[in-house]
Amino acid sequence: MEKKQVQLLINKRVDGIIMSLSNESNDDDHIREIIHRNIPFVMFDKITKMIPCSKVIIDDQKAFLPPQLNI
Repeated sequence: MEKKQVQLLINKRVDGIIMSLSNESNDDDHIREIIHRNIPFVMFDKITKMIPCSKVIIDDQKAFLPPQLNI
């Protein structure tokens, strides 16, 4: 399904794609096609380090901790 959706976006000539990988992703050919076509691409949440693109990453443990007060 993910590959189909990516192909649809490519065919519609979108200006860019923001994407979180699905749990069923087992290859990255469709993502490499986005990069090959120079379509701006950002990954978030579930990412792969194998694809050279912008990524939004949150450190869940640090985000959970309350801020330190300096008194």
